[in-house]
Amino acid sequence: MTFVELKSSLLGLMKKEFPETEYRYYSMVTEEDFERPSFFTFLQPIEISAENYNTIHHQVAFCIDYRQERLDEEDILNKVYLLEQLFGLNILVGERAVDITSYTWDYIGAGKNIAQITVNLEWSEKIERKLNTALMSGVKTKMEMEE
Repeated sequence: MTFVELKSSLLGLMKKEFPETEYRYYSMVTEEDFERPSFFTFLQPIEISAENYNTIHHQVAFCIDYRQERLDEEDILNKVYLLEQLFGLNILVGERAVDITSYTWDYIGAGKNIAQITVNLEWSEKIERKLNTALMSGVKTKMEMEE
């Protein structure tokens, strides 16, 4: 699973609940030429680490900044709740389940009036390795008994 596939699945869920006919979606934050209401989204790596020789573990945060048409606390609280319900405990990326390990939100911006929702995700993947050497073709053993 790639990061592009992950973000595409996350955005797909959001667009079902918040259609593009009513909301605009942007990648990363821009301060000019954007329409409201809108969602700015980005993936932020937390940790990518080897669990063992064959498995890698990923932890990423999916960050969502919600920009309103006009300031409305009730609207923000409703969006925060709906997003929490939308993502639940896991999401499907293709046929693969990715765990939602935490969900937090805060206010950001100079006036602390922009809701930022953070969804933390975790999954493990098999590390694919190509063998550069020939496989063993046989084994010879010799047994001796001591008296």
